[in-house]
Amino acid sequence: MSNLTLKYYIKEQEGRYTEIKEQSSSTIGFDSIQARQLCNYLTVNNVRYKILSKEIKNTEEVVIMEKVGNAKAFEDELINIDVSKVKIEFRPSHEEEDMSLVYHIVLSGHDEAFRYLNKDAIEIEGQGRCKISSLEWDEDRSVYVVYFKPEKDE
Repeated sequence: MSNLTLKYYIKEQEGRYTEIKEQSSSTIGFDSIQARQLCNYLTVNNVRYKILSKEIKNTEEVVIMEKVGNAKAFEDELINIDVSKVKIEFRPSHEEEDMSLVYHIVLSGHDEAFRYLNKDAIEIEGQGRCKISSLEWDEDRSVYVVYFKPEKDE
C-alpha cells in the first residue's frame, strides 16, 4: 500500500482552517492512521479537540476539529513509553464526576485496537456490559481512552 498522510486541521472563524499536525503511515503505520480516525476526540499538546469530520482529499486523510479546551489530567492516567505496544484506558463518562481509570489493556498494535474502537458496547471487567459514549486518542500519552456508561445508567 502506498504511503498515507494524515492531516489535522482546526476549524477557525469564517470558514478558515489551520493545520496543527501531519503524520505519515511510513512513520506511524497504516493501522495507526486508520485507528486514530475512529475516535471522537484528539488530545495533542495538552489541548482537547472534538473531531467534526473525517475526509479524503486526493491522497490525504484529513481530520477537521474544533478546540474544546485544555485536556483534563487524571491522577491515574497511563503513559505509553513502549511505542511497540498500544494501551487503551477505560473510564466512566461523567463530565463533573469521578472519571477514574476502571480498567486498561495493553495490545501488540493498533490493528488490535480496532476490535475495541469499532464497538457500541463492551463488557468491562467489574462493570458488566457498558455502552461506549466516546473515544479519544491522546497523542501526548500515546493512549486510547474509551469513555463508557454502564447500561444500568441508560
